[in-house]
Amino acid sequence: MSTRIDHNIIKQCKYCSYCGSNFPKNGRRCRTCKNSLLRKTRKYGSDEYYLLEHKIHIKRTYGLSIEKYNEMVLAQNGLCKICGLDPKMLGTKERKDRFLHVDHDHKTGLVRGLLCAKCNRALGQLNDDPKIALAAAYYLASNNEIHIV
Repeated sequence: MSTRIDHNIIKQCKYCSYCGSNFPKNGRRCRTCKNSLLRKTRKYGSDEYYLLEHKIHIKRTYGLSIEKYNEMVLAQNGLCKICGLDPKMLGTKERKDRFLHVDHDHKTGLVRGLLCAKCNRALGQLNDDPKIALAAAYYLASNNEIHIV
């Protein structure tokens, strides 16, 4: 006896980012894995839980293992590749902004480096366009001040 596959149900499901099983589209991971993670960390939103979320995010989104990410952090001395600041010193309360963000080319998907949250957002606002970035740099460097009388 063969099992019939209902493709409509499969379209309504997705893969758990932790174990790879199918589950309804209502989160990132299946209930079993989510409950397991909650038990392990004892508290949703704890630092340990957030570190695990970060590890899963960089693996799923960029294909980087936590070891490769940490190698990149060490190669950059834990500093942003653009401004040279330590993201922990930016004074933000957002946990995600305490990590260096993975910067990647949106066209090729290749990872370029690690940036602080502010520099990563700035590149996004400039549409990752070097011409616009150079124009903005030129604008900031020029002394064309407008005085309102």
